[in-house]
Amino acid sequence: MAWQTSKTNWQAADVVSKDDFNRIEGNIQHLQDTKETPAGAQAKANAALNSAKAYTDQEVGEVSQALAAHKNAAAPHSGHETPVGAQAKADAAAGAVRAELDAHLSDYVLQVPYGVATGSANNYAVTLDPAPTAYVDGMAIAVKINVNNTGASTINVNGLGAKTIKKPNGNDVSAGNLKAGSIYSMRYNGTNFILQGSDAAGDATPEDVLSGKTFSSDVGTDLVGVMPNRGAVIITPSTANQAIAAGYHNGSGYVEGDADLVAGNIKNGASIFGVTGTFKSAILISDTVQTSADTERTVSNESYQKKKEIRIGFTGSVRVKWELWIQADYYLYYSLRVNNVEKKSGYAYNPSVSQWYSYSYDLVVSKDNLIQLYLFVESQYRPGKVRNFRICYTVQEAVSDVVTLD
Repeated sequence: MAWQTSKTNWQAADVVSKDDFNRIEGNIQHLQDTKETPAGAQAKANAALNSAKAYTDQEVGEVSQALAAHKNAAAPHSGHETPVGAQAKADAAAGAVRAELDAHLSDYVLQVPYGVATGSANNYAVTLDPAPTAYVDGMAIAVKINVNNTGASTINVNGLGAKTIKKPNGNDVSAGNLKAGSIYSMRYNGTNFILQGSDAAGDATPEDVLSGKTFSSDVGTDLVGVMPNRGAVIITPSTANQAIAAGYHNGSGYVEGDADLVAGNIKNGASIFGVTGTFKSAILISDTVQTSADTERTVSNESYQKKKEIRIGFTGSVRVKWELWIQADYYLYYSLRVNNVEKKSGYAYNPSVSQWYSYSYDLVVSKDNLIQLYLFVESQYRPGKVRNFRICYTVQEAVSDVVTLD
């Protein structure tokens, strides 16, 4: 009886019919008819095992025969490596590679080893691994400096001896060129270790460079100038030398000139800023006031006293003027002198009126002469006065001299 589809959705209210029972009974019978017995299952397993064993025995036999035939063939096996030989060759190859690697690691010309410096400022040491056996030309190292240098310095690599550290220009390093914590590359040139990548050179100092500008020199790098910026300096000539302040001048400054600085305006024979004068003049007597001592002074002394004085700055002829005041019926005496030598004397007097009197006198004088006025009164109880003591003259340019008869 064939298997019939089972009903798997029974509900409590469903009514079971005879067909349902027939289907259930039929499926039970089908299961009974088709289930495997233990004896049948064992028989099937034994048959499968025997079949597999027979196949395996057949395949193993074929492989064994092929292997035997291969072994019996001499030609294919001539020169085959033994395990021991193969291991020896492998070891030799590994040794060669190791030796080449060690040689490369020890070649401090082709590569740059790194180390941290020890020692004190200016006297550095470094240890490399692998250790070099000698200094060679072109040998390189990269060193992290442990302390700032304060001047010329050396480095000793693995105890091979101290070698001077130089700049690329051949100069010793200066104070501060090697800074703690910084890494510097160097190469040995057969005598010294030369810093790489640094070629700051020159003898400039901060005083030589404009304030605020940075520069590098033998002194160091990233230095800052301190030279003051003077900008445009304008100098006005005077009678004394004027110092030019040190610093940067931008080229727009100048020394002031004067269009009147010509020979014709300079006294004959005198030289001003390299210009020799040709001006000739004559001092002529006139009433033109050139110098004056106008202060009004009282005269109450009963013997001569100096009341006015003017120093002459040239040689020539002048007219001296002055004014005197005296009370009525009293005398005021004067003495006009040059360097205390009397040139003119007299008095002022009016019997009935107190008043001012004007006087003048022409003199020939020389440079630095002192023209003086000495005065006294008849009675100190009747004082007089003096004012407007003046030197009068005219400066006239002299015409060129002409020889009219030789």
